[in-house]
Amino acid sequence: MQYNFLGRDIWKRLRDLKIFNDIFWSDKEEYKRLPYKFKVSNSFWKIQIQVADPEYYKQILHNPHYYEKANNIADKHLLQKGLVFETRDQWKAQRNILADQFQYQQLTSRLPMINKIILDGITKIGSANNLFEQLELMTGKVVIQSFFGDSIDGLKVNNKDLQVEVTELINDMGESRFKSKYVFIKRLLLGTWAWNIFPTQEEMMIQQRVFQLKTMIEKVIRKRLIELRQRNKQNDQKDSNLFLDILLNDYIKNDHKKQESQAIDEVIQQFITLLFTGTDTTAVLSYHCLYYLSIHPEVQQEIRD
Repeated sequence: MQYNFLGRDIWKRLRDLKIFNDIFWSDKEEYKRLPYKFKVSNSFWKIQIQVADPEYYKQILHNPHYYEKANNIADKHLLQKGLVFETRDQWKAQRNILADQFQYQQLTSRLPMINKIILDGITKIGSANNLFEQLELMTGKVVIQSFFGDSIDGLKVNNKDLQVEVTELINDMGESRFKSKYVFIKRLLLGTWAWNIFPTQEEMMIQQRVFQLKTMIEKVIRKRLIELRQRNKQNDQKDSNLFLDILLNDYIKNDHKKQESQAIDEVIQQFITLLFTGTDTTAVLSYHCLYYLSIHPEVQQEIRD
């Protein structure tokens, strides 16, 4: 348990960012000294609970009625309605809709698609390429194909590959609060409303990028919604394991209980959530695995055998 007097945690994170370029440096060092399962602290008047034990984390996710998830980027337009930040009954409903797609059989059914993306990606890796960026392109493309199929293959947003722009955009949104004490305190006090209250030039540029990203994705979703409605009228329903089809078919099946714009926004945020969480984390894990294999060639041979 830790008590932070007068926002001590804020100044500590600002110091860590300045000295170590890592806002979580002190947290990591503290965990190394004393591995904990729970850590209870405060940020001004808010109680914060950090959970480090996977088994407890699982139980907390299954009982989402007693807490709020911390949205560190304080934005309600990109991730708030996705599986990561959604809460309570809405989170359970989303989980029930998508849970089957993470079963072993469904995951293995995607292996041919994953193998094709990896083989195509390997041919594009040269000595001058940034390996981590290439891994991000591959892992992101797997998520995009799983969600949309081929309908947005090669789509670029703000002159960048979709998966790269999403990752960079969310990272920029998170980092911007540590570049300015004004922005940091504003988001702390106002939460998701902070972006619209006396925005800085950087905040306005980020919001424009968010608008362009969501507009391009929305066009694809609306087009697919029209196609699925037509199939539904003609009783021409085909099984699909695309996340987009599953979410839109659920909206159609429930007789449009939500407004169309609300349902589409939820689908957009679900996609961005899955793309962000699946691209960066998987690329980092793959990068470290490749590094380990490069310094232990005997392990490579053992795997091949």
